[in-house]
Amino acid sequence: MSAVLRPNETTQRDALSGAVAELLWKCGGKSGAVVAIPGVGRVFDPPPKFNIDGVTEKLHLFHCKKEDEIKSCMKKHISYFLQEKAGGLMCLLYSIVLSRGIENLRVDMQDMENTPLIDMEDEITLCLSNLMLTGYATPYLHNGTLARGANELGDEQVGITERNDIGFLIWEKDEETTSSLNLGSRFKTPFLPIWV
Repeated sequence: MSAVLRPNETTQRDALSGAVAELLWKCGGKSGAVVAIPGVGRVFDPPPKFNIDGVTEKLHLFHCKKEDEIKSCMKKHISYFLQEKAGGLMCLLYSIVLSRGIENLRVDMQDMENTPLIDMEDEITLCLSNLMLTGYATPYLHNGTLARGANELGDEQVGITERNDIGFLIWEKDEETTSSLNLGSRFKTPFLPIWV
């Protein structure tokens, strides 16, 4: 029992690489995924107004078309996501966005399509958290589709379309603000007893 509760480093790495592979596969609509990892040198010459960050200009992209490929690729390259100064979080974000695809993100984000996925306070938006949890970048938490207003026929807000493996709970400054987010039961009652 103690071995299960205290996994060794190899077991932890395998679990993490499997979880990231599953996340990217879900973001890619279960038909493909992209793994972005930095190489040694630049892969393109940055334009003059490009801010060199030491990661973006060195990214190599691995396109995986099968679930086994993404699992194998993540297992092989998980160390890039774990190194403190290798930009692992940036690589994960690039991989998530590229797996979903820019055009799919715009559609998913609906009326928030021009909103950054990370806000000015360096907090992730609902679009990014929903993308990581469900594979879709909807900015809404309600179940299914809601009409925006009585006068706006055909203009709908698409929320969480199906029950998810992992749930999501949220609390804002007060009950009224929290209630206005309209968190639906599909996030409140996940398949697994796990909530973020």
